[in-house]
Amino acid sequence: YNALRMEPVFMALGEACGIAAHVAIARGVAVRKAPVEEIQTLLVERRGVITFDEEQPFSDRSFAAFQFLGARGLEKGYRVDRRAPVTRAGGAERLGRILGFAGKRFALPGGDGAAPLSGLELAEWLRGAGFAAAAGAAGALDLTGFAEAVYAVMRRSG
Repeated sequence: YNALRMEPVFMALGEACGIAAHVAIARGVAVRKAPVEEIQTLLVERRGVITFDEEQPFSDRSFAAFQFLGARGLEKGYRVDRRAPVTRAGGAERLGRILGFAGKRFALPGGDGAAPLSGLELAEWLRGAGFAAAAGAAGALDLTGFAEAVYAVMRRSG
């Protein structure tokens, strides 16, 4: 029984190793020099799990965004309320943790931190951090909208 229960873990590790080898060969580098961000992107888009999330089903359309950003500090814990509204202060804190993994710094611009964060403002913040972000939606973002927008921009830049 003990060996059998580990089989899914071994399969996931094998998939990750295969993807890492593919990226290394395609880039002409040693596996340890293969870009982690690229490997993780390929994994999560195949529904590979790189961070624990108590409630996210594999069928969730935002699975890749939450997995990729979850490994970069989207939330401080393992419980994620996808429908929670994102304030400017909350969005800036999350974006600061996420961009820290990319070696970038971000601080909340002036204004009301308790106000809802809009897609337009998030796109402006992302452009300010050096990403090519298209104009976002004018309305207030929930955590799913925030995660999808940030992931889309980071994925395109990677």
